Amino acid sequence: MYRAPFPAPFPGDPDYIFDNAVFQALGHPSNRHILKLLSVRPMTEFDLAQQLADHHSLGEWLPHLVASGLVGIAGSGHQAVYRLERAGLARVARWISSFDP
Repeated sequence: MYRAPFPAPFPGDPDYIFDNAVFQALGHPSNRHILKLLSVRPMTEFDLAQQLADHHSLGEWLPHLVASGLVGIAGSGHQAVYRLERAGLARVARWISSFDP
């Protein structure tokens, strides 16, 4: 489970923890770029690194995207394949649409 770097005002509230993890992940331009790449097709870390100018921090970004529920992973090590988790994006879309009148 993702742990926020600050105390949650609602300890144990999975929605609060999820929302913070997602919006922290979406707040970084490189993470958004990774999501765009994965929207085309699943990719390995090597495939992603080939597409990113600043690929040195990829090992830091991917765990945050996975923990946020926006990216899924199959396999492990060099064989790990990352994919966009549409259910995570749907949850973000529902949250945003909650502000519609």
